[in-house]
Amino acid sequence: MGKPQKYMRKPFEVDVVRWDGTRENAIDIVKWIRDDLGEMATFYDNSNLEGYSESLSMIMVITDAGQFRVFDGGYVVSEGPHDITTCTPQEFHRMFESRRTYRAREKRINELKGS
Repeated sequence: MGKPQKYMRKPFEVDVVRWDGTRENAIDIVKWIRDDLGEMATFYDNSNLEGYSESLSMIMVITDAGQFRVFDGGYVVSEGPHDITTCTPQEFHRMFESRRTYRAREKRINELKGS
């Protein structure tokens, strides 16, 4: 084996939705996952149940690759039908930037190259 080399991941676009923690938003996300992406998803909410000292609400996404949980503030990321992952806000901001930000940065780099 030779010495490891550094590579950059090529940019690609993904569809992203952030769960804001509300029941209404969770229902919209579950509908998107089921109807548009063809995967199973459900919303769990124990906030109105007696006997629970702590509220635990989550969206559960079930794919061929496994089960993924999304908690308040988490992201659902889709690269296309049947290709879904989830990530925490920290993971999301480390790995992704908006298309608008990316294009502005690329435009600025190209302008600097032309100077």
